[in-house]
Amino acid sequence: MKFAPAALVAVAVCSLASCSSKDSSPAADTTGIASTSSSTPTTSASASAEPTANDISNYKLDMEKTNRYEAPIKGFAAIAKADSAAAEAMTSDGSENTAQMIARIESNPKAVSVLRKAGLDAKDYVWITAAWLQAAMTQGLIDSNPKAKIPEGQSLQNVDFLRAHKAELEAMQKSMEPSGNG
Repeated sequence: MKFAPAALVAVAVCSLASCSSKDSSPAADTTGIASTSSSTPTTSASASAEPTANDISNYKLDMEKTNRYEAPIKGFAAIAKADSAAAEAMTSDGSENTAQMIARIESNPKAVSVLRKAGLDAKDYVWITAAWLQAAMTQGLIDSNPKAKIPEGQSLQNVDFLRAHKAELEAMQKSMEPSGNG
């Protein structure tokens, strides 16, 4: 199942590297669960603490968020082709924590402009990226092993969202790919 466009994967890989294992079990790390932060999370992560895998799983995805997310993915891809500084602002070597990722994106006016046009900020963007990737990876785990145990405290709400909106999300993902219609 393909839910993650290239730009989503790039940011998510960065997120994986900064995932806090505090309050999450070792099994969470094997599911590839990403970690970031959000503007209105319903989580236990404070502004100064790195969010946990559980925090990300409790950040509820919906069609409004994913529809707003599509424009920045396309916009980032377009400006990255023409502006190496913008491309750099949207990538990471994986050594950053969440606050550093958000600050890096916010440091590039073109990236900020793309996000604002979509009604998002860097924090929203990073949280949506992490929640979507985590849900897709958790779904893949469940699909490959229906008896797989999801780490305690993690919600399946985003996995359920991906399943319920599979056709819409696959069409959106296809439009975000470089060879897509977008």
